[in-house]
Amino acid sequence: MKSYKFLRQLCGVLLTCSCLFVACSEEGDEPALRIPFRVSETLVETDAIGDTHKIFVEAEEEWRFEGMTAWCRVDKERGTGSDSVTVTVDELVFRDGRSCELTVLETGGESRKIVVKQNGALQDYVYRLPVVFHVLYQDADDINQNIHENFLKDILPYCSELFRQGHNGLDMGVEFYMATTGPDGKLLEEPGIDRMQWAKSGVSARDFIRSTAAEDLALLWNPNEYVNIVVFPFLENTGLSGISTMPYTVAENGLKGLVAGDMYFNRPPGKMCCVVLNTQYAIRPKAKQVVAHELGHFLGLFHVFSETNVLETDYCADTPNYNREAYMKESQAIIASEGLDSERLYERKGDGGVTFVARNVMDYDYTYHDEFTADQYQRIRHVLENSPLIPGIKKNR
Repeated sequence: MKSYKFLRQLCGVLLTCSCLFVACSEEGDEPALRIPFRVSETLVETDAIGDTHKIFVEAEEEWRFEGMTAWCRVDKERGTGSDSVTVTVDELVFRDGRSCELTVLETGGESRKIVVKQNGALQDYVYRLPVVFHVLYQDADDINQNIHENFLKDILPYCSELFRQGHNGLDMGVEFYMATTGPDGKLLEEPGIDRMQWAKSGVSARDFIRSTAAEDLALLWNPNEYVNIVVFPFLENTGLSGISTMPYTVAENGLKGLVAGDMYFNRPPGKMCCVVLNTQYAIRPKAKQVVAHELGHFLGLFHVFSETNVLETDYCADTPNYNREAYMKESQAIIASEGLDSERLYERKGDGGVTFVARNVMDYDYTYHDEFTADQYQRIRHVLENSPLIPGIKKNR
């Protein structure tokens, strides 16, 4: 009897537990677990060559990307639920690396960060700048005004070779070539040459280079896309062969001796930005040295001398300075006693009385004209990478 009673009690307990279990499951299902908001990567690293990366976004609600840059983009800025997004990182041509931070924001308020880091280039980018010679003439039949292309076509190869490897082997990282297309995108009949009949005569090169007149500015092609060299007969009869404007720099990353002009990335300049070349020197064999010197100015270099005994600077510590006025007097005495072939004409007495041989491209007259220095390289590189009105890719733009 006791066993039978015990069995009845045990069955009752089991039945009660069973009812409790059934009752618990019938009250309603547990809410489904929410998909956690997350991204598959929080750090993307790539080399200078650039790359694409897949990022997987896991989410339940809508989301969006923020923080993209011109060089780091995503193929989907918005989405709903889980999806893959491709991050594209462009090629980097500069030695300095760069980084940015992408933010993925979910509608619910949560956010996730993705840091994108790109290593700098292992070697400097070589700038290849298109050049156009604007040949201005009054009489189209006058070959001393409307000069033949043969006088111009050998200038830029010489300049490129000099800028890529001078006597001391220094590579300035820039080349020049005759532009092949005009502003309208059409092929030029004569590569790198734009001929134009000009009503003016007897124009001073110095006045022209300072001009703000609309008709003069209209002669130039977009300086952000072309290096403009204007060729015409100078009014000056003092042996002036060429002259150049100096470049602008940017306010946030300035360069000593240069004026800031950030606006000129997007706005045409209100004054000339070019090199001007005297026609009578353009037809001489030394035209290529003249243009190379003026292109040095155009890219931010100053003369490597002081005009008098009042010390001037070219902002380069490795270019020995000398008193040009004193040198000119001495050179005349050397010519009178030893002739034009004297090697002493190539010697200079620098500050402190140290004698050196003149080889720098930014010197005048009796110089081998075949070297730049490391500090000059740094100035030109800064201009190429940062300045408006100079063709080529720019940092942070």
